[in-house]
Amino acid sequence: MKFKLIVLFVFSTLFASAEGITFFEGTWEEALAKANEEEKLIFVDAYAKWCGPCKKMAATTFKDGAVGDYFDAHFISMKIDMEESMGRTFGQSYSVSAYPTLFFIKPDGEIAKKSVGFKDVTKLMDIAKVASGNADFSAKYKAQYDDGARDFSTVLNYVKSLNKANKPSLKIANDFLNSNHAMSKDQMTEFLFEAVTEADSRIFDLCLDAKSSIVGKYGEDAFNEKLIKVARKTTEKAIENEYPSLIEEAVAKLKTYDKSLSEEYRLWSFLHYNSSYKDWDGVMKHYKSFKKKYTKGDEEANMNLVSLFAKHFPEKDEAKNLVVTNFKDALDINPTEKGYISLVQLLVKYGKKEEAVEVANAGKKKLEAKSISTAQLEGYINFLSNTIK
Repeated sequence: MKFKLIVLFVFSTLFASAEGITFFEGTWEEALAKANEEEKLIFVDAYAKWCGPCKKMAATTFKDGAVGDYFDAHFISMKIDMEESMGRTFGQSYSVSAYPTLFFIKPDGEIAKKSVGFKDVTKLMDIAKVASGNADFSAKYKAQYDDGARDFSTVLNYVKSLNKANKPSLKIANDFLNSNHAMSKDQMTEFLFEAVTEADSRIFDLCLDAKSSIVGKYGEDAFNEKLIKVARKTTEKAIENEYPSLIEEAVAKLKTYDKSLSEEYRLWSFLHYNSSYKDWDGVMKHYKSFKKKYTKGDEEANMNLVSLFAKHFPEKDEAKNLVVTNFKDALDINPTEKGYISLVQLLVKYGKKEEAVEVANAGKKKLEAKSISTAQLEGYINFLSNTIK
């Protein structure tokens, strides 16, 4: 499944990879230089070896696959032991009164965001996204642009920095293209690839026209990922403005490139659009086709549907049934003790204790067959069995 539903992290991280955050092991000065070069914030876990919450975050939150993917893409991450030499030096500039203290620091040393205490996956991701929103490197390019610089490098970097900061860049990009500035074919390819942000734009049309050169430079996977990202932005825009025609326009454009991708995007978009407006009939109009075509053998796709229904229709019985169904399908693909415990807890919340026990027992057998520990799950089985009696 190429399109991932825009949902909460409530369930989706249950099945993420276990690699987690990649921590930079150089000096603080090297981290600052790297952050400046890559135009990223530095994430610092200021910890102490004896700190219990620090150990827990290191063993759980930092090892989460979704956290790792996001942090590796957006930050230079460091772990600094505050009782060692580097930590004592760091502490002279950055106050730490409790552990862990989490910093998001700009390349110039300014703190973009600071938080104290243990954070689970959801809380850390929320903080990280706020910090990312504060990571704006466009000012220096804006100053050059305002001073009259219109060379390819300046405009390209300005557009890229605006996009990275989630600021509007379309006018800058269109003005540059309309100026008929002399560009080589390779420069035009790079500019279009970096400048495209919305499917309902001329630049998106130009990207589709330049498919062969973009694929030749970046590869087909990167091109498809860019189209997906841009199409998602158009879906968000359609939802924000309550204007579904934007989705239909994007579907028509994608169809000229890839009919399969276009159909997946259509179903994905209207599932999300109708869910956002609590239109259950509209959701059901697209759910069955989406489920049949794009979730088979894909645990993440099933869990995304779980999150979608749980978020937008928390009190609707039909939605609760679909939450459970898709959760079970995901666990059939990739059984984990953590996943079964979450489903059992959900069933109890829904008032379905008997089904919770059945699911727990079935999960125990499946996990044991794969030599996976079931100690915690057994505790839930015993507790629930006793409450039912």
